[in-house]
Amino acid sequence: MMWKWRTVGALGSFAGTCYLVSHRQILHAKSPLDDAFASPSPASIGRVKERQNVPDLNQMELRNVQVFFRHGARSPLRILSFLDQPDWPKDKILGDPSFPAVSYKLLDVRGQPVPAGPYDQMYQKIIFKGGTPAGQLTKTGKEQVYDLGKEIRRKYVEERKLISPTFKSHEVYIRSTNMMRTIESARWLLSGMYGDNQAGDRITIFTEPAEREILYPNHSFCGQLKAVNKKLFKGIDEIPGLRENRIELQKLLDYKEDANNKKKLNYVDLRDEIIARQAHGIPVPETALAMMNEIELYAVKMLTFMVSGSHKKMRKDILRLACGPVLHLVHDNMDASVWNDDFYKLQLYACHDSMLLALLVTLGIFTGKWPPFAADLVFESYEDKAGRRWVRVLYLNEPVHLPGAEYGDVISREKFTALIGPYAITVDSYRQECLAGGEDGENGGDGGRSAGL
Repeated sequence: MMWKWRTVGALGSFAGTCYLVSHRQILHAKSPLDDAFASPSPASIGRVKERQNVPDLNQMELRNVQVFFRHGARSPLRILSFLDQPDWPKDKILGDPSFPAVSYKLLDVRGQPVPAGPYDQMYQKIIFKGGTPAGQLTKTGKEQVYDLGKEIRRKYVEERKLISPTFKSHEVYIRSTNMMRTIESARWLLSGMYGDNQAGDRITIFTEPAEREILYPNHSFCGQLKAVNKKLFKGIDEIPGLRENRIELQKLLDYKEDANNKKKLNYVDLRDEIIARQAHGIPVPETALAMMNEIELYAVKMLTFMVSGSHKKMRKDILRLACGPVLHLVHDNMDASVWNDDFYKLQLYACHDSMLLALLVTLGIFTGKWPPFAADLVFESYEDKAGRRWVRVLYLNEPVHLPGAEYGDVISREKFTALIGPYAITVDSYRQECLAGGEDGENGGDGGRSAGL
């Protein structure tokens, strides 16, 4: 087999960087179109509207499926000293399920070995009672993504027959952020799909270093996003109703700002602790549970502002930096699946709730609810017998109605492109806009919160 160095959008990395890919994968690929995200002409939209029959997806060819999924349940990200800390017994919390599991090799998108990322190094220094480090995928979390893998197999192996029953490296591409909770989530999802994969090709999970990562809103390495984050936490009480609720909650929890580095109570951190405990059957203080609705409300608002800004006039620009490169990736993958018959059929992206939330907001389908552990957002790309292209999006295994969709949960490719066009951005442009923020390249700034939850 011949190999070439070539920029391929499916590998989910920065434009202008070369990757080692099979010549077979790029044999029929076209050059990217400069006007790929131009709005469709009125005539083309009119032709779609003239159709009288609702598109039948069962009569179409499913060309490509892209799955962006959150990691499974994990330990909390930080120790909240103002709460009584329960035991997180390492031997029970972090064990593996009894299911057969795949083995894998971890490489960066250039085919090189990957060192541990800065966030995992940070989490290993935060140890809960019982020995469990912070931010670790748990046995419960592995079971959650294993079940998601079984569902993916049911739909795309058994029902649609999009991919083979055993893993084929030319059919399925796997990409993860460089954190063990997402890498291991990818592993256990694949285990749900393929068991121990004894008869399949060797599995490689691809990742990127933190400074080049696009699978979460990268506040630590994008100056403009970092500035938005700092402004949010500085003016957090500007969120309507939050200040009054925070003061009441701090009294109930006996939270003293002087004992917490002069910092106000952080709803995102508090919600994280509560949800992690609930996922593992660990008791939550009654005082916190009594205000769980308010905690959830303001935590969601905070995360939403982190990925989309706090004002409508800045929303488009912030969302472009939060998830624009991923939207461009989705678009390129859909194109490649049509241009190249040997392109990947299924692409799996292990990411975080911050990315899912940013994508939901951008697509106009965010309902105000935090993406749960093992949540999945799926993009299905179809082609009908007349050569027309269609898209269906599913969230939490349910089809969703996108703004402008002509037929329920099915949207023409032209309208889908018009929907994401204002936000999709090449990685080169993304990097230039991030550098314009003036704070690029500093690691950490928010204690790891930008990495997603």
